[in-house]
Amino acid sequence: MSATSLFTNMLDPPPVEPIRGGYYPLPGPEFATPSEATRLIYSLLQLVHPHCCVAQFCGTREGEGVSTNVRDTALIAAGLGLRVAIVDLSFPGQGQAMALRALVDCHPWQAGAAAMGLPDNMQFLQCGQSSLFVTEMLGRWVPNQQRTAELFTGVKRHFDLVLVDTPPLFVSADLLGYAQQVTTSVLVMSAETTRVKVMEELRNRVADAGGHIAGIALNRRRFYVPKAIYDRF
Repeated sequence: MSATSLFTNMLDPPPVEPIRGGYYPLPGPEFATPSEATRLIYSLLQLVHPHCCVAQFCGTREGEGVSTNVRDTALIAAGLGLRVAIVDLSFPGQGQAMALRALVDCHPWQAGAAAMGLPDNMQFLQCGQSSLFVTEMLGRWVPNQQRTAELFTGVKRHFDLVLVDTPPLFVSADLLGYAQQVTTSVLVMSAETTRVKVMEELRNRVADAGGHIAGIALNRRRFYVPKAIYDRF
């Protein structure tokens, strides 16, 4: 099953290949090919409301690949020419910026931060000269409905696609508070690790919180080669 195979109600996008710039790495392990991430991006863009899709990626526990899924999808979307923002609301809110700094020079985007009215303890970084931006927390983020609503309203005016990295459900219930404020939620499930009942609980709790669910991203898949074929080749 591909990472986006559950988006069955969406039209397949045209075969667009990402633009490979100096900041563009190879796809991470959560997406077998860039085309899978491209399908997910086009699926999210069909949910644009009113002009920008804000999608939170969420899981149930650490290690399911939520942050990597967010980062891979953002890099590929930026390679397609979209203006993309990663809003890192996972604790401590610096992981995405640190990971992207290892790939490319990131510098503060002060003009944009001022225009969006970001909290004093949050800054936006631009990744090189690309159209990818990421938030970085400079202090502790204490979420509340008003602060997150203002944050999402601000970023929606400046980007085509906003991807929100959230803490796992079993660590913090913050993602349930974001569910109604974002356009949609992408549930991240680790193949052969995340139990179906656990994923059903996440789905039900996001839905009960009033959130829209785009689908499930199944990562860390393994493709088994039958022994007869393996021995032959």
